Amino acid sequence: MASVEVAFGAALTPLFDDEESLVARAVDKRRWEFRAGRHCARLALGELGMSAAPLLSSPDRAPIWPAGIVGSITHTGAGSHAYAAAVVARSDEVRALGLDAELAEPLAEGLWPRVLLPAERAFVDALPEPERGLVAMLHFSAKEAFYKCQYPLTRRFLEFQDVEVRFELERNSFRARLQVAPKNDDFALAGQFAWGDELLVTAVELGV
Repeated sequence: MASVEVAFGAALTPLFDDEESLVARAVDKRRWEFRAGRHCARLALGELGMSAAPLLSSPDRAPIWPAGIVGSITHTGAGSHAYAAAVVARSDEVRALGLDAELAEPLAEGLWPRVLLPAERAFVDALPEPERGLVAMLHFSAKEAFYKCQYPLTRRFLEFQDVEVRFELERNSFRARLQVAPKNDDFALAGQFAWGDELLVTAVELGV
């Protein structure tokens, strides 16, 4: 497995012509996100011994990874706060990966009922007040990572309330489980998170 991350201002490798055509009409923010994500993915693939090649997108905008590879790309923020990262692995070692990054800002409380299940809301409410919004955002991010991990295998769209997350904050870990039928134990995923001054990053993997 290999991962690469970049922040705004980093030197990025150029896009291939076929990649460039995918964002030719995009606004500057979207162009940076796309280029930075492909830059990270290409360097990570290089760590696995893969040659540089276009990384195109399916109609749903999901990356089309080379044969024998699984991966996930994330980006967040804008301007000087922009960030992108990618993680890749060989498919004979990992079935799927999910990676998500969010700015380390509290999740707006008006979104909590949409994102948090009752047990998750109780967990957040029991924390010291200054931590609650950030931990709510951690739940948001973990569910995004779960979604990215399962989607290449199922092509299934999920709502936030379709996934339950249970955190062990002191261990920087969590478990995420599908809450709607079919409740398949294959998608009870272990994850890790990093919580910094500027970013929250969550990641999950589904083993072979």
